[in-house]
Order: sequence, then structure tokens, then C-alpha cells
Amino acid sequence: MADIALVRQWIFLAEDDLRVAQHLEQTLRPTPFELICFHCQQAAEKYLKSCLEFHDEIPPKTHDLIELNNRCKKYSAAFGDLAEACQALTAYGVQPRYTYGMELEYGDTLKALQCAEKVKMFLQKEAPELFKNDPLKELPPRSSVDGTYP
Repeated sequence: MADIALVRQWIFLAEDDLRVAQHLEQTLRPTPFELICFHCQQAAEKYLKSCLEFHDEIPPKTHDLIELNNRCKKYSAAFGDLAEACQALTAYGVQPRYTYGMELEYGDTLKALQCAEKVKMFLQKEAPELFKNDPLKELPPRSSVDGTYP
């Protein structure tokens, strides 16, 4: 039986990353393309890992969304619909965070946001039980000092 609290923590963290990416795109100028793309990749990664956790599979320590999505396909062939989004986001997991980063433009951030939102909406449709309750309301507030849970 899946540890639902752990599954909800993955969802909570994914929601954090997606909200941060959306907030940065809407408010910060100049727009930090690399950070937005990175947070979109992180959101998609955590959504996929929540699915694996829900199926009692320990998520591998990888940022490769293609690998994670392939693992999720064991539980539903419909995950094949996310192949393009996973392909588009995978490179943003590491490369933008280093000085030899990628040449990104505003259009890349919009596509990254669309891809991350597609992964979320797909999971909401395919695995609504993962979103049964609002994960943001279920977890205790974070400490203002170190960002951990009390």
C-alpha cells in the first residue's frame, strides 16, 4: 500500500515548483528564462515521481523525465501522451543551472510552462486520487527559519 503522505509531499513539492515558475514568468523582469525552465522541469519530475510512489515504486534518483515517464507507462500506457513534454523539459533539469548553460528565449519559458502544466493536468485526469485532497492544506506550515517541516 502506498504511503499517501509521501505521495502528497511529492505533489506539494511539484506544486511549489510550478507556482514559482509561474510567478517568475509573471512578475520578474528581466525574465529569468533559465530559472523558469528549471522549475518547470522540477515540477514535472516531482509529479511523475508522485505517480511512481503511488504505485509503491521507489522513484530513482534521476532528473531524466523520459526515464521517469517510461516507468510510469507500466501503470498506464496513456503516459505515452507525455513523451513530447518530457523530452522538451528533461534538458532543463541540470544544464540551465551551470555557466555553460543553454541559450534560452522567452518562447522557451512559455513552452516549458505549457509542458509542466500538461504533466500536471494529465495526472489530474489519469490519477485523480493523487489530487483528491489539496496537498497544500494537508502539510504543516514550513519553518520560516530553514524551510523544513516542523
